[in-house]
Amino acid sequence: MPQPKCPTERKKADHLQLIPCGAPAGSCRGGGGSCRITMCTKIDTYKKRQRGQQQIDFELKTYHRKRQRRRGHQQTVELPDEIVREVLIWLPWSLQEDTRAAATLLYRRHFPAGEFELVLSMAHCDGLVLLPTKTKAYVFNPVIRDVLALPESNRNMRQRDICPPIGLGFDASTGKYKVARSFYRSREYNPMGIAAMGFEVFTINGEESCWRETLVDPPYPVLYSKIVTHCKGCLFYYIDKKNQQNPPQALLRFSLQDETFGVTPLLTDTYPQVEDDEVTITELGGQLCATFFCNTLQQVCIYMSGDVMDPDWNCWHIINFMNCYPIASLGSGRILLRRGSLVFCTNLKSYSIEDKLDIDDIRYLGPNEDNLGHAWEDLCWYDILPYTESLVPIIPRATLQAL
Repeated sequence: MPQPKCPTERKKADHLQLIPCGAPAGSCRGGGGSCRITMCTKIDTYKKRQRGQQQIDFELKTYHRKRQRRRGHQQTVELPDEIVREVLIWLPWSLQEDTRAAATLLYRRHFPAGEFELVLSMAHCDGLVLLPTKTKAYVFNPVIRDVLALPESNRNMRQRDICPPIGLGFDASTGKYKVARSFYRSREYNPMGIAAMGFEVFTINGEESCWRETLVDPPYPVLYSKIVTHCKGCLFYYIDKKNQQNPPQALLRFSLQDETFGVTPLLTDTYPQVEDDEVTITELGGQLCATFFCNTLQQVCIYMSGDVMDPDWNCWHIINFMNCYPIASLGSGRILLRRGSLVFCTNLKSYSIEDKLDIDDIRYLGPNEDNLGHAWEDLCWYDILPYTESLVPIIPRATLQAL
C-alpha cells in the first residue's frame, strides 16, 4: 500500500490550509524536517507577495488620489446648443427603432388621478406635439423622448369653466418655438356682451421660463371650441362673432415674430355661402388649407392659399364624398382624409380611395405585451395628426462634460 503523505500548513489570506508536502509519513518527525522547511518557505513566499501587493495597493490608492485631485481642478466644458444640434444630426439615429420606445414612454407617463377633466385637440409643429388640457399644457418630442410641462398661469379668470384655445408654432426670427393662448379677463359671463380677452406667450427654451402677456390684446375674442392652426410663422384662430356688429368673415392671425394680431379673409366668395365655423383650417403641404362640406351639393370643397396675409383662395379640389377634411398630403396627388374615426387614403388624380382605416380597429401594444396587443375599449378620446420626426430638444440640456 502507498504510504500516506505528511500534511503541512500553508497560510492563505485569512486561514491556514493543510497540504501534502510530498514526504513519507514519519520522516518529518512531528512537523519538522522537510515539512518544516516547506512550510516556512511557503509562508515566507506568501509574506513577500503580501508586502508586494500592499505596495501595489498603496501606489494605486495614491494614484487614485492624485487623479481625483487633478479632476477636481478641471473645468467643465459647455458646448453651444448649435454645436450640440449639429453633433446629434450626424449620430446614427434609427428612428424606426426608437418609435416603439417612445410610444412606451408616453404610455408609461403616469398622471395623478383626476388631473385631466378636459383635453383639447393636439397641435403639432416640426415634430413637436402640443397636448393642451384644462389644468396644464404639455409639449412632447417622441423621438428624443422629451416631455415638457408648461408652467401654470393665473391670468385666465374662467379657467375652471373653459379651456382657451392654444397653439404651437415656430418663430424663424429667433429660432425658438412658441406656445400662445388666449385668456378671459373677467370671471363673469355676460350672454349679451362681448368677452374681454388677452393673450399670453411661452417661449420654449427661452430666457424666461414663464408666460408673458402680449403688449396688445386681440381685436376680437376667439372661439374656444376650435383648433388652432400654424402656418408660415403665424397661428390662426376662429373669431367669436357673438354679439358683434358686422364682424369680419376672417380668421384671427397672430404673428409669432412680432407678436401682433391681424385678420386673414376666409372664403368670402363661395356659393352657397358658408359660415366661418363650418370651415376646417389645416396646414397642407406648406399652404393654408380651408375645407368645408357643402350640404346642398353633398361635396367636400378644398381651398388652398400660399399667402397667409392676403390670401387668394383657389378651389384646389372638389370631392364627391361624405363630410371629411384633409389631414396630410402624401405627394403624387394623394392625401389623407378624416371623418370621425375613419381615415381614407385618396388619390385625387384617379378619383379613387386607395385605402381605408378605422382607428377603432387598431390594437395597442402596452408594456410586456406580445404582438397581438389589445383594443382599448375604455379609450374615450384620441387625435390624429401628421407628424415629422425631429431631434429638436425642448428641455434645456445639462452642461456637457469632456468624456
